[in-house]
Amino acid sequence: MGSNDERALAHAWAIRSRGASLPPGGLPPPEILDSWVRCARAGLDASADPPIHVVEATDPARRRDRADIVRRPALAELETLGHQIAGSNFLLAFADPEGVVLDLYADNRFLTSGSANDIVAGSLWSEAQAGTNGLGTALAIGAPVAVNGLEHHLLKYGDISCTAAPIRDAFGQVIGALDASSYFESRQRHTQALVQMACTHIEKQLLLHQMRDRLVLAVHPRAEFLGTLSAGLLAFDAQGRLVAFNGRARDLLSGLEVSSGTPFEQLFDAPTNSSSPGCATVASGACATRWAAS
Repeated sequence: MGSNDERALAHAWAIRSRGASLPPGGLPPPEILDSWVRCARAGLDASADPPIHVVEATDPARRRDRADIVRRPALAELETLGHQIAGSNFLLAFADPEGVVLDLYADNRFLTSGSANDIVAGSLWSEAQAGTNGLGTALAIGAPVAVNGLEHHLLKYGDISCTAAPIRDAFGQVIGALDASSYFESRQRHTQALVQMACTHIEKQLLLHQMRDRLVLAVHPRAEFLGTLSAGLLAFDAQGRLVAFNGRARDLLSGLEVSSGTPFEQLFDAPTNSSSPGCATVASGACATRWAAS
């Protein structure tokens, strides 16, 4: 039996375990079905009402200190997101890589009604603990995800919609996540794009900070986009070896060896010491400019 057949059977098993409690309008996307499979295999009952685990009172402060490098830019993005979706009955959260909520930014309507009572600082929203949910599933798959209404594995959260994205450091490690939640009837279609943009902005700041002593180049097929969030970033050491890059750089330079240790000359049609500010040629035909980290 092929892997696709096995996945289809696993999806069918997860759907059956939920009984008749399926989202309206057809089956959810594969990433949600995959999450249901993981939840069912972990023994999470969709109809159960398990309490959300909250870490010990002193633990959030310790976790905030540990996450300081990403938490500071994340808080700024939470405030910006709050202005962008103000009045939509929302909650924004920053969580550490284990899914523990460290900071909340919300309007009072959301915080004082329904299932939102479970979302507090120190609450654990890993997929293993809380089933399919924005924060937990984004961290589980290492990619952005939207979980709408009854797509949550635990039916008690069927009135909530949430979208979340992981945050990666300069070396590609997931070090946190942002989430935007609202009640299902109040959800806004553009929220997922806003959350992803916020995480991309944080990742850019992290890479520039962590690589502040390195040569950092921005790349894009069009020179006018080199200073935007759509540009790829690559950092090289003194020997001209690639030490860090963002996901956008990997996508833009598809077909080239974008990995730790790749020599500068393998990507650029110029030696390392010629990479002064301005536009250079990349082997893929993209443009590049040196980034002056502040």
